[in-house]
Amino acid sequence: VKSYRIEMSAFIALLDQHFLAWLGHGVVIVCIAAVCSYGLRRGMMRLLRTVESLKNPYFSAMVQAARLPLSLLPWLLALDWLLNLARVSIDLPLLQVVPHLQRVSIIILLAWFLIAFVRKAYQHLQQQQFADGLLQVDSADLVYKLVLLLIIVSFGLMLLESIGISISGLLAFGGVGGLIVGLAAKSMLANIISGLILYFERPFHVGEKINVTNTPIQGWVKEIGWRQTNVLNFERQSVYVPNALLGTSAVINLSRITHRRIQSLIGLRYQDIDRLPAITQAITQYLRSNSALDQARPVEVQLVAYGASSLDVQIFCFCNCTDYQDFLHAREAILLKVANIVHEHGADFAFPTQTLDIPALTKQPYDEAIAVSGGSL
Repeated sequence: VKSYRIEMSAFIALLDQHFLAWLGHGVVIVCIAAVCSYGLRRGMMRLLRTVESLKNPYFSAMVQAARLPLSLLPWLLALDWLLNLARVSIDLPLLQVVPHLQRVSIIILLAWFLIAFVRKAYQHLQQQQFADGLLQVDSADLVYKLVLLLIIVSFGLMLLESIGISISGLLAFGGVGGLIVGLAAKSMLANIISGLILYFERPFHVGEKINVTNTPIQGWVKEIGWRQTNVLNFERQSVYVPNALLGTSAVINLSRITHRRIQSLIGLRYQDIDRLPAITQAITQYLRSNSALDQARPVEVQLVAYGASSLDVQIFCFCNCTDYQDFLHAREAILLKVANIVHEHGADFAFPTQTLDIPALTKQPYDEAIAVSGGSL
C-alpha cells in the first residue's frame, strides 16, 4: 500500500507537467481514429454492395463479418497509442501491460471476425443448401460446431501465450487431467465418440425411419446429438438412445429400402387339388403382368406344404413402391385378384375342419350292457 501511494503521488506530480502536451496529442489521435473508423465503415459498405452484386454469399459473409472488427481497429490502435505516450511521459508500472493489451486486442478482433464469418456462412447454408437437399443437416451442423470449437480453443491458447502464460505446462496438465476425466466418464466418452462416428459414416439421417435390432426401438430419427439420439416411435414418444448403443448394434434403415416384399400363404381345399396347377399358372401370369411389381426379381406361386386342412400355396414377389401405405394398397389389390382367380376356377379357400371316425355299436356289447344293468335298458 505504501509503494502504491508513492507511485500515485509521482503520477500526480508528473501529470501536471505533461498533461497539456498529452492532451493535445490525445485529441489528434482521437480525431485520426474517428476519421479512419468512418472511412473504413463507408468503404466496407461500398464493398458489400459490390460483392452482393456478384451473387457470392460467402464473399458477402466475409465483408459483413469484417465490418465491425475493422471499424473498432482504429479505436484500439488509438488507445494503444495514447497509453504508449503516457508510458513515455510517466513511469508507472501499470502502463507496462500496454504491449500485452495490444496483442490481446488484435487476437480478439481476429477471432471475432472468424466466428462471425463462420456463423454467417452457416446461416446461408441453412437457407439455401439445406432447402435444396445438397447437404445433410447433421453433417453440416457437426462441421460448424467443430470449426467454432477449433477457433475458440486456438485463439484461447494464443491469448494465454500473449499474456505470458506458458501453454506447454498447461497442455501437459491437461493431458493428465484428460486421462483422469476419461477414466471417470468412460460411458460418456463412448457416447460422444460413437456420435462422431454416426456423423461421419451417416448410417441414417434426421427424418429417416430406423429399427435397432434386439431392442424395441423403432421410429423416426428426430435429432442426432453429441451424446444421444432422439428417436420418435410409433406412439409419438421421444426415445433418447445413447449413441454407444447405436454404435454397437445393428441398425436397419427402413427409409432406404428399394423394394418391399410381398409374401403370403393361402390355403386351398383338398378337393381342389386337380385345379391347383391351373390356379397357380393363372396367378403367376397375373403377377408377371402387374406393373406394380418388379419383374426383374423372383415371382413365385408354388404349392409348399400339405396343411392340416388345406393345400398351402405360397405367393412371393417384390413391389416397386417403398412407401408403406402404397405397399399396403398394392398387396391388398393382389390378394383380392388372387381370390377372384381361385373362384373363377371353381375352387375355394379352405378353413379348419376336423373329421371324427366313430365306429358303429355291435349287438354283443349291447346285450352285455343289458345284462349288467339287470334288464333296465
